[in-house]
Amino acid sequence: MFAVGSSPSAYLVESANQMSVVHVHADSASLDHHLDLAGPLFPEYADLVTLSSIHIYGEPSEAALGELREKLRILGAGDVIVHDPHVGFVRSVVVSRVVVDVNVRTRARRVGPSPTDGGAR
Repeated sequence: MFAVGSSPSAYLVESANQMSVVHVHADSASLDHHLDLAGPLFPEYADLVTLSSIHIYGEPSEAALGELREKLRILGAGDVIVHDPHVGFVRSVVVSRVVVDVNVRTRARRVGPSPTDGGAR
């Protein structure tokens, strides 16, 4: 489930059972809305993943920081790290942008051949 205004991408390192999920939100209100919708679902993933960190690029609300710290407490260990904007180009249509990068180690194991490796182990 993703909130309106978020643009999620997942990056997998299958050999290490690692995944990074990146959400790009137009502003902090979009992130707040996403967390309001998805937050109650986080405990359902506690047996499947271990979060190792959450990096935020931008200026999140205090409410979002609190919810992300709680997400990390429920799903793993590590820190919520905020990277403040300094310099760069921002398109005029976007007033502010919040990017959330969640690093995850999965606890799931592969039980069948991968569709990309032709069944090789």
